[in-house]
Amino acid sequence: NKAYALKCIAPLKGIKSKENEINSLFRAFENFNRFKIHYFEKKYALCFAMCSKYEPLMQTPLYEKIEEAWRDSFKNAYRHISLGDSQNAKALLHEYLTVASKREIIKLLLTQESDFMTFLHAVDANDFQTVDELIYKNKLFLETPTYISLNQSIEKNIKKIDLFIKQGELQKAKNHLKLFKNTTFMRDELERLITNFNAMIKLQNAYKANNFKGCYEILDANVGLNATELGISLNKRWAALVNECEEYALSGDAKSIKITLNNLISISTRTDKIGDLLRVSFQSKIKTFLADENYQGAQNIIYSYIDIFGNDNEMRLLMKNYENLCGKKLAITLDDGVRTPRDEWIKSNIIMEYSKKL
Repeated sequence: NKAYALKCIAPLKGIKSKENEINSLFRAFENFNRFKIHYFEKKYALCFAMCSKYEPLMQTPLYEKIEEAWRDSFKNAYRHISLGDSQNAKALLHEYLTVASKREIIKLLLTQESDFMTFLHAVDANDFQTVDELIYKNKLFLETPTYISLNQSIEKNIKKIDLFIKQGELQKAKNHLKLFKNTTFMRDELERLITNFNAMIKLQNAYKANNFKGCYEILDANVGLNATELGISLNKRWAALVNECEEYALSGDAKSIKITLNNLISISTRTDKIGDLLRVSFQSKIKTFLADENYQGAQNIIYSYIDIFGNDNEMRLLMKNYENLCGKKLAITLDDGVRTPRDEWIKSNIIMEYSKKL
């Protein structure tokens, strides 16, 4: 629909850097019907020729069908070569000899070039090591249809492994990973999967041992596991705990936060959130004491807060408010040049020793 296409590119009209790209798209669009006719008439060589001239045609679903037809012709020709029937192989590939991007691969097959035939046999046998070695020698082999199909198969397997890890089905994941032993195929993806696989083993073991602190530390060290079924379940549990603790924090109830979190209070990778909850609980308690004119209680909490968390902007405001309300100066000497680390509270016996007893 040309009218719709024009509407889509309207915001880009007048942008000089986009003119060539837009013109190229419309030239391809104008020739698309002819492209379809060639496809339905099975004149695939002409289709490839048009794609060379109008590159946006390569982005169409029809182009993938043409590539699929080429791959099928190549595979059939290879089968005939394997059976000693070179004449039928030539007949199947004859049309594609006019396609510049296919010509060299066809010649390698029809002349039965030694390395190329070894390569094809290795692809058939999933002999990844030989495939890698021969590709290193000749990059043209990368364009081989059977190799492309193998890559597509690997991509499907990688998706399966990803799914098995997410579902916690580690034996199935392990069996599929064995298929890629000693290969550099999609190395980054495979390394990611192996890392997640090994981390998932640790996560499952920690979960079975009811070591939830360890579970969350493993999740935080391996963010990919957050998308797994177990990771999602653990994070839902954590979110529920945090929601509960936020209510305690707003009511100034630090003790209930410590009881609720139990040993999770010392999760090394979540000290920021836990520290914020504890700070708010102390601050809320101070505000409550000030509202009730319990200045001694407020003073005690202020001193405890500074011992545990150090002095920060929130506490400075509360101290100022305290001094204004009760007309009494706090006996605290502050070094403005020194900032207490945000996770300093984990060294506090007041908090950590209490948690160890729970």
